[in-house]
Amino acid sequence: SNIVLAWIASQSTKWRTFVAHRVGEIQEKTSVVDWAHVDTKDNPADIISRGCCPSKLTNIRLWWNGPDWLINNESDWPKSNKNVNILNLEIPEARSVTLATIDVQPQYPSLINRYSSLNRLLRVVAYCLRFYYNISHTNIKRDGVLSTDEINDARLSIIKCIQKEAFSHEIKDLINLNKVAVSSKLFRLCPFLDEDKIMRVGGRLNNAATLDVDKRHPIVLPADCHFTQLLFKYEHERCMHGGPQATLCSLRSKYWPLNGRNIARSITRKCVTCFRYKPVVVQPIMGNLPAERVAPTRAFLSCGINFAGPFMIKTSMRRNAPLVKGYVCIFVCFSTKAVHIELVGDLSTTAFINALNRFFDRRGRSVTIFTDNATNFVGANRKMKEWSDLFHSEQHKKKVQEALTDVGVQWRFIPPRSPHFGGLWEAAVKSMKHLLQKTVGNANLHFEELNTVLTRAEACLNSRPITPMSSDPNDTSVLTPGHFLIGDSLLSIPEPDLSNIPTSHLTRWRRVAQYSQIVWKKWSREYLNQLQERKRWAGAKGPKLEVDTVVLLREDNIPPLRWRLGRVTKIVTGGDGEVRVAEVRTSTGHVTRAVRQLCPLPFEGNNVD
Repeated sequence: SNIVLAWIASQSTKWRTFVAHRVGEIQEKTSVVDWAHVDTKDNPADIISRGCCPSKLTNIRLWWNGPDWLINNESDWPKSNKNVNILNLEIPEARSVTLATIDVQPQYPSLINRYSSLNRLLRVVAYCLRFYYNISHTNIKRDGVLSTDEINDARLSIIKCIQKEAFSHEIKDLINLNKVAVSSKLFRLCPFLDEDKIMRVGGRLNNAATLDVDKRHPIVLPADCHFTQLLFKYEHERCMHGGPQATLCSLRSKYWPLNGRNIARSITRKCVTCFRYKPVVVQPIMGNLPAERVAPTRAFLSCGINFAGPFMIKTSMRRNAPLVKGYVCIFVCFSTKAVHIELVGDLSTTAFINALNRFFDRRGRSVTIFTDNATNFVGANRKMKEWSDLFHSEQHKKKVQEALTDVGVQWRFIPPRSPHFGGLWEAAVKSMKHLLQKTVGNANLHFEELNTVLTRAEACLNSRPITPMSSDPNDTSVLTPGHFLIGDSLLSIPEPDLSNIPTSHLTRWRRVAQYSQIVWKKWSREYLNQLQERKRWAGAKGPKLEVDTVVLLREDNIPPLRWRLGRVTKIVTGGDGEVRVAEVRTSTGHVTRAVRQLCPLPFEGNNVD
């Protein structure tokens, strides 16, 4: 046919794939001039192309044998007046082309979330836009250092992208209706689109000619966007780590971030540099009282020990007598809060053990003794340096442990640098010092005088009420630690002599037993109920501490910038399931600290919310 002749005579790549492959094969194996036109009545292909039933096809001789003249010599074949040379090949084939049009816009969400620095993000996007420009403009190429215009174009491109993603409905309303819906969160800002299709605040400052365009119509930014966070972080650092108000004020000169005040506070709170100037420690809920505090046992069966001093003691009664150092060892009963004070002449292991023996001989042996860890005094004032060195001594620990083991006493330590674990004896030291400051002041006493004053202070502390006084005028008694020591307050007025009144031994024993039961019932009813309420740390505050958390180790008398960094390797929970002690790995080794001495750094990877 004429169509096939046109295919063969033209370039094969012009046609569809199916036709092009077969025309190419024909042109490769034959010559184009050997092809000629065949009439329809002699063309077997037309039988199929024009339609024919398969049942009739068996009776059509042309289909099976071809035209009759095909068996003759080529010279006898009919002459065709149409060949390849005379065909009009100028009319191309009408080929259908399918095109898909896509509105290509820069998409940066995944790219934005990949960077934590605003400058680095802007430079990466600027280089991407430069690459797109260079492949689109073959004659003009951009190279060299990024210009200010390129950085600004990158910034506007990112803003346009995040606005299209966060405010798609508002942008559509502004394009179609020139205003946003009343239900939109941007309605009060009266937003509009500028010539770059950037959404800006309409506001009420349009007539403020003294302000530039960015201040009159700042760019609207979404709150929950990483790019907004990067802008706040950049402005916070540019303002030399200013507060939330300074950061927000600086940012609003160009942008209007939604919920900007809360974002500024969050960025300031998560800034590691600002955090290191004002660290936030972990504050767990106040723990349950140990069993020794709530057990109705005799006084000083379980007690805590603490040292105070040094106090300057005169060696004699002479006016200019030389002064020596003396120390005070305070014992506090866990169940009754009774206090026992011993004056120690010097700071040695022997003097400390002698003070323990005097305490045991007067108050009875204790089952468990709690005391501060030696490292509580590291870095403290110079006055406690000697006491720290003594308790650091392995020889001292060994001797004291042996002395206590011989009498069946268990010695237990609180965590290092955790004085709040020993609040019971810390409060006793504070009360004792308060009494001495009010009575002795700056006077220097010799050993006997100071020992007498300390004994008087002990009596006062053991006569203080441990339960609230009753408002009943008929109830004049109040429970004191002295009731568990001698049956009454140590400062109470002596009762009249009743020794001449005859009474049986059994009746007297019953009266003593009854009185003791009354005291313990009052202790259980009033004192224990008073301990039920948490006076402080009623709830857990601050960041949560977990394994692998990077923390600052709080040090007394050292600026926060010099606190050591460490990583939590192990956490220890109390009986209530709260984390109270952690093991931390530092550059110098592993240390154990209470969580109140740890400050988790606020960066990604730490749970600080």
